[in-house]
Amino acid sequence: MFLCSISILMFSACCLVGAKCEDNRTGLNLRLLDFITRKDLLYGTSKIYNADSIKLFSLSGTDTVNHYCVPCISYSAGYDSVLCVNINVVNNAPVFLQLSDSDIDTLQLLYSVNDGGRCCGDTKHIYRLRYNQDEVDPDQGLLYKK
Repeated sequence: MFLCSISILMFSACCLVGAKCEDNRTGLNLRLLDFITRKDLLYGTSKIYNADSIKLFSLSGTDTVNHYCVPCISYSAGYDSVLCVNINVVNNAPVFLQLSDSDIDTLQLLYSVNDGGRCCGDTKHIYRLRYNQDEVDPDQGLLYKK
């Protein structure tokens, strides 16, 4: 009971001063497929890239900003093996997808920010995703490698 009271008091104090829990990250589940055959290039018998070695990064001046990118399971998307990514970028900034030492592609996210009010963090909604200049449905997260 005492801990519950302290938690409520701390949350209320954040609301009184207008502090918000900001989350600047945008999460996606991605699959990389061959453009012609539509076979998965990261998992299964047709894989040509190692999902554990893939990196996502962007540039901020002379600094490299790494983004969260790990193989994971996503049953809700209708398939099990995907790349779970969490990208922290300024709107419209390019993100580089390093598939191997010699193969680097680009992603571009366009999103809107929804104000969560005084007590809740703002949320982001991706409304457009480009992979190497091709439009991608962000809800499906299917990237086609040409």
